[in-house]
Parts: sequence; structure tokens; C-alpha cells
Amino acid sequence: MEDFDRENGAAGRRRISEALLDAAERGDTRAVDECLAGGCDINAADGNGFTALMTASEWEHAEIVRKLLNAGADANLRSREGRTALMLAAWRGHAAIIEDLIGAGAEVNARDDKGMTVLMNAAMPGRTEAVGILLNHGADMDMRDNRGWTARNHAGAFGFYRTARFLEDYGPAVKAPQDGDECALMAAARQGDAGAAQELLERGADVNAHSETGFTALMLAAWNGHAEVARLLLERGARVNVWSETGFTALMMAAWHGHAGVAELLLTPKRMPP
Repeated sequence: MEDFDRENGAAGRRRISEALLDAAERGDTRAVDECLAGGCDINAADGNGFTALMTASEWEHAEIVRKLLNAGADANLRSREGRTALMLAAWRGHAAIIEDLIGAGAEVNARDDKGMTVLMNAAMPGRTEAVGILLNHGADMDMRDNRGWTARNHAGAFGFYRTARFLEDYGPAVKAPQDGDECALMAAARQGDAGAAQELLERGADVNAHSETGFTALMLAAWNGHAEVARLLLERGARVNVWSETGFTALMMAAWHGHAGVAELLLTPKRMPP
């Protein structure tokens, strides 16, 4: 009889814990309260290793995050990919949740299985406010992921120039990529943002920096048909006849994609090497 009661008790607790995970995702505060009162395992995880705290953090349910933390949820548990609740909150950029998690002891410099830090999770989607909060709480902006990228590299590569510049103000001015990183200048060239490209060049960005596949900012401007950016890069000394690892020059890329205006710029005699 005791074994029967014990098995039923364990099964009941599992059901309540599963209900907690579901309630945390839905943002159902009343259901969360009922699960907590019913004796659920507050740190129970789903098949991906996500706890209720991680789920509530990801879906920006601030009130539920506070309830779970006050009830003793572990802020430093990790999913199967090594992600923490703070990483998920940083990705979403929810300032209040970030502050609550850090206040509960969440590791501000934690890394996931790819080496991605909390700060990188905020920088990649351009969550500038979250980046500032994390830096103020001791986040290390010079940490690198498994590819060698920093938070600044992630922000720049995905076109979030404001976030990249915000990070630059905490460290050295823009410089050539380290270990083949794509810099903010390349992202600006790819997206045709001449204003951002000019500002980055004025701050010291290397006009001939290249990615690990040999792509330069000029190639990316040519590939996407951004004549204004291409002209700016050429005026600043971009090399025309550089080859990528895949065997293409900027001119080939412009011609392949039918960008006649860019191709004409690249073929101007004064642009060609002696």
C-alpha cells in the first residue's frame, strides 16, 4: 500500500510539474500559483531541458519569473544546449527580467555549448538596453564564442550598428576582424547602409578586412548592387582584384548578379591596379 501511495504521489507530482511548465509558457499566473501550492518540482525540465523559469524568461512573463525566483527556482540551470534563463531573457531584451535574474544570482558571463555568452545573446538581435544592463553588471565584452566572435562581432555582422557602436564605446574603436570575424563594415556594405559604412570607416574600420571565406566589404556591396557603398569603399582604398576563397572577385559578383552600375565603377581605369 505504501508503494502504491508513493508511486501515485510521484506520478501526481510529475503531472503538476508538467502543468507548471505549460502555465509558465502561457503566462497563466493563477495556474502557476496552483502548481506551486500543489508541491510541484519547481526545477523540472521538459525534453529540451527547459525549466519553467527559462520558459517564462523566454516568453517575457515577468510576474511569473518573479514568482518562480521567490519560490526558489534555480537561475543557473541549463538546457540541453547549455542555455540559461538569463541568456533567453537577454535574447528577448526584457530589462526587468534580466535585472531580476541577476539579482537572484544568475551568472552574467555564462556560456552555452557554442560558447555564446549572455552578452552575445543580447548583442546579436540588437538589444542595446539589455547590453548596457549586462555590462553594468560585469559582463565581459571581450569573451569569444567557439568561432572566435565577440559580442561586438555578432552585433555588427547582423546589422545592428547602434548596438555595435555602443559596445565599441566600452572598448577599442572598430578594427579589422580577429580570426576571420566579419566586422560591422561588412554588414553595412551587405545591407547598403552608406551612412553606417562611412561612420565605421571614420572610426578606423579596415576597408580591406575580410571574413574567413575571403569576402570583403567591397565584394558584399558588389554582390548586392549597392553602388553608393561601393563608391565610398573604393574612395577609401578598397582593393578591387582580391579573390574570395570561392574564387570570385567583386567585379565577378557584380556581373553575375546583373549590377551594371557597380560593375562600371569597378571597371573605371583609375580603380584598376597598375
